[in-house]
Amino acid sequence: MEKNVSFQIESTQFNGKIIYSNADNCNIKCTLVKPDSSVLQKLFENGSIFEFSGIVEEIGEFTALNCDVRDGIHPFAYLIIENTRELNYKIDIGKLYLNASHVNDEMKVKKVDVRFSSVDEWIHNDERKKTFIKQNDCSITLANSFISIEPSSPITLQQLDEILFDLQVFFEVLILNNSVKTIEKYIYTIDDTKIEEVMRYKQEPKANEEFLFRYDTNNIESVLNHWFEAKNVYGKIFSYLSGILNESSAEYLDLKFLMLAQWIEAYSREFLNNKVQSSINECVENSEANTYRKNLKQLFQTKNIDEIIFGNSSSQKRNKLIDQIICYRDHLVHLNVKDDLNRTQMGNLYEILKDLIYIFLIKELDVAIDDRRINEIRRKYMRYQTFSESIVKCRNKQ
Repeated sequence: MEKNVSFQIESTQFNGKIIYSNADNCNIKCTLVKPDSSVLQKLFENGSIFEFSGIVEEIGEFTALNCDVRDGIHPFAYLIIENTRELNYKIDIGKLYLNASHVNDEMKVKKVDVRFSSVDEWIHNDERKKTFIKQNDCSITLANSFISIEPSSPITLQQLDEILFDLQVFFEVLILNNSVKTIEKYIYTIDDTKIEEVMRYKQEPKANEEFLFRYDTNNIESVLNHWFEAKNVYGKIFSYLSGILNESSAEYLDLKFLMLAQWIEAYSREFLNNKVQSSINECVENSEANTYRKNLKQLFQTKNIDEIIFGNSSSQKRNKLIDQIICYRDHLVHLNVKDDLNRTQMGNLYEILKDLIYIFLIKELDVAIDDRRINEIRRKYMRYQTFSESIVKCRNKQ
């Protein structure tokens, strides 16, 4: 979309063309004679990040945040340009809000409506399910079009965006083979002003949808409450989930394996820090030198992971699998260890690490693991185990 726009920066008035669309960057283009360009030229030369407000033709007020002058004039050339020459500038806009001026993180808001990609395939019926989230003292209304978040009392825009971010991570983890993008977003202020935040996303070919678990109207409120409680406990550890589980976030197997192994290390540490250990410490030797190994063993025992992966409680299989995970991780992070990893086996372990994270999440959300997923997890483990017998065991070689 392209519209005429007027705006003010540092008490100087400008006119130009604003260009924005969902698939492109938002920007404003201005053509100025040299005497009128000093403000934009200074911002360009200093590499400044700034914000401003103005008026969009036929729409009304707007707020532009996290902006910078992308196209300007080289400082030396600017000195010798005659005053009558027209100069072209382009301002890139980080965030664009329509129908309001002076939008900021501290402004009070009472509701947001948002539409995510791919979520409509999970919430496949026409109901509007209202749930209450105790952790954030807000209501979330789920629908296969717009999802609404409404706090019990007005909160700041930044606080509302934090709740929205946590909800988006939930969907990104839930939907296994498609990225979740924000397509539309409308914010409601305490005086009932409806503000549109222009979202930018790229249309991607959609794969057949696959979900961590199916939508159930009878337990969705419980699931969301468990999610937000876990997010509060584990903080940024859970924030990283969408990135590390997204296959397109990293190209190289080494990096993908390392990200998952490091996440499991952080999660196991924090999980055990938040649980009473007296009963399970008796099962694990306190003299265990490797904290990662000790924590992972305790995590397996506490969440009954053996039964899911191996079909029975097997300390021998568990210890061997944990040793391999840690050994491969150590090969990737320690420079003094010879890199003699078997790539096929690392790929098998990578798939097991993903399944481990999915199991941890399903148990955090108190959702039953369906038989089809359990069978798939065990099939991957059997493939790993069969192949492991044919290669030399991973050792820390100097």
